[in-house]
Amino acid sequence: MKFLLEISARLSNIATMVPNGGADDENTPHFFKLHCQNCQELSKRQCVYISESCKKCKKYGTVTLTPGYGRPFTAEDSESGAYAPLMLFDCDEMAPEGYGFNGGWKLTTVISTSNFIIFAPHY
Repeated sequence: MKFLLEISARLSNIATMVPNGGADDENTPHFFKLHCQNCQELSKRQCVYISESCKKCKKYGTVTLTPGYGRPFTAEDSESGAYAPLMLFDCDEMAPEGYGFNGGWKLTTVISTSNFIIFAPHY
């Protein structure tokens, strides 16, 4: 099963917004809970694991990050109310749920080409 992570936001004076490390980067930390497709159990904590066994039914599942689908969220996306894809997850037996952007955001302003990082709180 494939899941495409998309974002939308209302930006003001920001040209682009992307997770620190970049959209579509396999090395960017990904924080989410895992939902077992076999017994419907939801992991109790957020994960960054690529594979995990369900605590309830012991079913083994994987989440593979598939590059080539993500891009930065832009001011044009914000103005039009569009969503921008960040990463495609290919999931076997486990599905990501409740994604958290714990690695921070890299922002580029419309006034200059300066970049700065904002760190988001844990979900």
